[in-house]
Amino acid sequence: MKKVLLTGSRGFLGRHLIKKLEFLNFVVYESNTSVANLFDYSNLKIYKKIKFDYIIHLAAKTDRKSTRLNSSHVSESRMPSSAWKK
Repeated sequence: MKKVLLTGSRGFLGRHLIKKLEFLNFVVYESNTSVANLFDYSNLKIYKKIKFDYIIHLAAKTDRKSTRLNSSHVSESRMPSSAWKK
């Protein structure tokens, strides 16, 4: 089975993508604000020993009061690349 790390798993796209990936027999590891919040680098340690086949990054900093998108979603949701170095 292929292993996938999915960031933003609680968002609109993430919720639907999890269902599809599980249907296709992928093992899905979630990252969202309650599981390994990306704003705290130390949270990523739980994934250190897992060799992912794919990482799908859908996470974004959101304001639940607003439904408008802006360019800050891209710049503020970057995952540190050093977290994945061996």
